[in-house]
This record gives sequence, C-alpha cells and structure tokens, in this order.
Amino acid sequence: MLFVGIFGTTIYIDSTLDRPYGPLNLTPLQLSTLSYSKTVDVDKEIIFDVFSDIENYSNILPNNIEYVNNISEKLSIYDISLIEAGIKTNLTFEHMIEGYDKQIIKVTDGDAQGTTITQIFESLGNSTKISINIDLKTRGILTPFAYLPQHNANHAIDTIVRTFVDYSNRSYTQNEKIVDDLYREILERPVDPPGLAKFSLLLDEGSISLDEIRNILINSEEYTSKFLLSDLKDISEINIKTKNFLDEIYDITLRRDIDSQALQYFGSALENNKMSKKHITIELLTSKEFNSLPIETREINETYQLNENWQIINQTAYEINGKYPSKKIVRAYGIFFEKEIIEINDIINLFQK
Repeated sequence: MLFVGIFGTTIYIDSTLDRPYGPLNLTPLQLSTLSYSKTVDVDKEIIFDVFSDIENYSNILPNNIEYVNNISEKLSIYDISLIEAGIKTNLTFEHMIEGYDKQIIKVTDGDAQGTTITQIFESLGNSTKISINIDLKTRGILTPFAYLPQHNANHAIDTIVRTFVDYSNRSYTQNEKIVDDLYREILERPVDPPGLAKFSLLLDEGSISLDEIRNILINSEEYTSKFLLSDLKDISEINIKTKNFLDEIYDITLRRDIDSQALQYFGSALENNKMSKKHITIELLTSKEFNSLPIETREINETYQLNENWQIINQTAYEINGKYPSKKIVRAYGIFFEKEIIEINDIINLFQK
C-alpha cells in the first residue's frame, strides 16, 4: 500500500500540493523513517480486513497495481508489481498479522529491500485510528523517494489510505461488490451506476455468470481502446512461444493459420497480461467463424490421449441440452479441456449459451 503512493509520487508530483514556503533546500535530507496517523470513519475490523486482503489490492488500486501473487503456500509472502506512467517496479514482501491490532510488512526483495512497514489499528467507537510507521530502505528506481519532502510523502500515503477507506465504505450488496470488483479488475475503475444496476440484477436473478460478465467487459469498446489497441506490439516483438500457442488454437478451432492482424492483437493482449489463454480460446470457440464451420472431418482419436475426455464433453452437453454435441464441438472442447486451458465450468457455461 505504501509503495503505491511512494512510487507514484516519485514520477508524478500532484499539482494540488502546496509550494514550500521560504528558500528552497537544494540539498534535501534523505528520509529513513516516516510516521503517519489518521482517524477514519470505518469500523476497526472492516478496515483491518481490507488492509489485510493483500491479493485484493489490485482491485482497490487498479491503476497502480498490476498484480499481487502469493508465492508461498505456508507463509504470507507475496510478489507485487507496481506501475505508474508506464514504469514498473516489482517487490517481494512478507505480511504478518497480530490479532486485529497490527500488520507488519517486511520487504525482502526489490528496490525497497529491508524496508519494514508497521500498521497499527486502534478502535475509537465506530471509528478507527490508523498509525503507520516506516523504516525505509530504497535503491534503484525507488531511490528518488528517499529525498522527497516529508509533506509530499505524507500526502501520497494519505491519498492511498483514503482510497482504502472509500473501498471499505461501499454500501453494496454482495453481488454489487462482485460487479464493482470485476470493473476494477478489468477496466481499472469503479463500476458506473448503469453497469452496477444491470449486472447485479442479472446476478441476483441467476441469469448471468461471473465469466459471462468478465467476457462482456473484456470485449467492450472501452477495454479494447484503453488496453488492447493502445498497447499493440509489432509482430516481430511477439515471442515464439506466444506465436506457437496462437497458431495451435487457430488450427484446433478455425482450421486455419492465424492471420497477421489476429496475431498482433491476441499476441499483444496475451503478453501484456490483458487477456489469458482461456479468454482467447473461449473467444474463438464462441466466434461466428467457429460456429459457421462445416462438419469436422479430423478424427477425435488422433488428438485425444484419453477417451474419457471426449466422453465428459458428450455427457455434459447431453445433461444440459438433452442431446449430444457435434463432432466439431467434441473435438475442440475436449482438446482444450485435456490441455487444461478450459475447465469443466467453462464447458458448462458454453453449453448453457
């Protein structure tokens, strides 16, 4: 949380900050410790839980956190990728919790290695006092932060804390929270009122699945213009593993080589972590081109290693639609199921459509 504010501030100085009074100090002092406190109108357990849910940080701060991954099954050790103005830095840290009173973050790798962040939560009736103490170590791309004016650093931390407070105060139903989190994850912004009303109602009625909402957002004009078309790579920049994967799924689904436009589009999206292998595969399986293809002539047994895989596809289709699927469906779905690109829930959703 702290380094989102830190990293953004080193690159972009907020124009709302007051200019310092008096003569400028041309030899700024290096920051080694920082202390911050704020009383917020949120119940202690609620705000504590939001701060402790490390893997949800990319939803709370979607413009600044690319991903957070837990890299240890036994310990709370995470990799985090921070981004601001197109510049990235990666950190590894351990997260420790002491009751509902204290959280400690120790950075173990990256340009802030050796930094310790202690967060203390004190209940004040229906409010909570949050105290943050930082023992700061920086190098590399984060070195400039150590020379920021104290009030700039505190302003950056305060901005992040207020964002967490706003997130904690969402007066949403469970399904409304799910929709908002999907918007934050995919479109990197909070949900708008029309989207909230539409998708939460469909979830309440059981008329739409989370994967269907995800696919709608990924295929929206906003997502395409904001993340895909603005971040296209040259075909020569796309690595050979990505090209081989896309060639393979095009052969399996559309029975042809991938065209250069699709290679650039899907290759860029995959390598920029804007679309997953599953999302690209499902997009092809639901495309008009795939649905309009004639009867499959390639043998199922030539591609399946286990007969049970195509039997699962057949049985799932029959249970949902009361009839067996075409050979085209059985072959394509089964191959991707066997390769673990799609799961049984994805197959169920495809047949339900």
